[in-house]
Amino acid sequence: MTRYAATLWNNGKCYLFKDDQYYRYDVAADRVDDGFPKSISAGWPGLWSGDRVDAGVVWNNGKAYLFRDDEYVRWDVSTDQADSGFPKKIADSWPGVWTDRIDAVVSWNNGKAYFFRGEEYLRYDVATDSVDSGFPKKIADDWPGVWSDGVDSAVLWNDGTAYFFKAAQYLSYDVTNDQTRSGFPKDIAGNWPGLEGTPLPSTPAAPPAPAGKVTSSNIQVAGKHFIDWLNDDFLPTQTGNHPTITIGGRAVPRYPAKVNKANFITAFDACEQLYAKELTVPQFLCLFCIIDNETGGSFLPISEVGGPKYMFESAGKKSYNQPPNRPAGGLLRDRNFISSDDDVAAWNSTTTYPDPQDDTLKAAALECDFYKFRGRGLIQLTWRSAYLSIVDPLLTANGHPKSDDLAEAALTAAIRTDANVYLPMVKSTFRRLATQFAAVDNDPPDWRSTGTAVAGVASYGDLLQFRCETLLAAMTAAGFTCS
Repeated sequence: MTRYAATLWNNGKCYLFKDDQYYRYDVAADRVDDGFPKSISAGWPGLWSGDRVDAGVVWNNGKAYLFRDDEYVRWDVSTDQADSGFPKKIADSWPGVWTDRIDAVVSWNNGKAYFFRGEEYLRYDVATDSVDSGFPKKIADDWPGVWSDGVDSAVLWNDGTAYFFKAAQYLSYDVTNDQTRSGFPKDIAGNWPGLEGTPLPSTPAAPPAPAGKVTSSNIQVAGKHFIDWLNDDFLPTQTGNHPTITIGGRAVPRYPAKVNKANFITAFDACEQLYAKELTVPQFLCLFCIIDNETGGSFLPISEVGGPKYMFESAGKKSYNQPPNRPAGGLLRDRNFISSDDDVAAWNSTTTYPDPQDDTLKAAALECDFYKFRGRGLIQLTWRSAYLSIVDPLLTANGHPKSDDLAEAALTAAIRTDANVYLPMVKSTFRRLATQFAAVDNDPPDWRSTGTAVAGVASYGDLLQFRCETLLAAMTAAGFTCS
């Protein structure tokens, strides 16, 4: 009998386990990858020897959890292997979850996961690592249109659609409206290329290569301006946090808030200042998604949010009070604001902000590198070395003193108000990432390398890849033009 156990990875692939084999399904191409199915034992070292996986889910801590009978395996997504010491008993680590069998589990975009067994389900709070009170409940009571006697598997796509499987059928569930879409269930055969005998296309059904070049903000999607389509049609399908990607141990939203249309137009009507007279569509998406992330959708050359304590300390992020910036202790001593060795040591640390109460010292601290050279602009350029090499030539070319010769407030104002400074800051930064940025025009596009280079962490590269890839797929499906 057909029975799939499906789980969505953060690489755009869904893995479907069936008996002793597994399929790798490409979400963007909407087909099983060539060469599959393969043996579970060959592709998943450390899983059970035997014939199946019952259920699986990927958490936002970079781990996947795979269940069979009364056991589970914790799989490390980044190293692609089972963690040592597994399998373990469900009873030992999953309070309130059934201990002898799990039919299906799916992570929602609301911080909850849903476990299914037979005609019942549990709602699991990921943050508290426990089942919510009042569960289990009947599927029939809360899941309109879903089989009331149980499901074999469930998986949530990044477009906000969940798919439930049972035997040889599946149904599409609208997460936003909390109901099964009309016309379901349908047969898996004929609708999932590569599963249940459904033939694969002769070539992968990936989105066609984007045509045309972006030369301005005049991009039309589904007959609307790009930003109107994005805000009204696309973003409502992308609510909540990404189910698997975290940065600095914190969950991240699938996409930032709505985008300010007027400021977007200002930025991309100056394509040549921003990067080049013409942008390929993958280049546009890369720049758009990075600026969107760094400005929270405002598309204004803002300064990094947070006070001096946040910039100084290393809690949850890298402190700016260290090289390539000059530590504050030495600067304040040289400027005659402090003198004792203890004060210098305190101001040279990266752990606890000294929090001065004297107004003169408080103001002097804001002129030190850790605060003065915090993130600014459309892409939040940071560190004194980057300001000297990238910002200073733009400042002097447009009649401003160099950054070292400007007070912190004057430097902020120059970048915030002068488009001839903040727009080319983007160009200069990306010219220095020429190798990584060139990869966005690969087939398929590689946005991940640029994201990793910009942020210095691989997880941001994963997030950028997801955002650009998902946005391109949606634009292609809706139909778009650019000029």
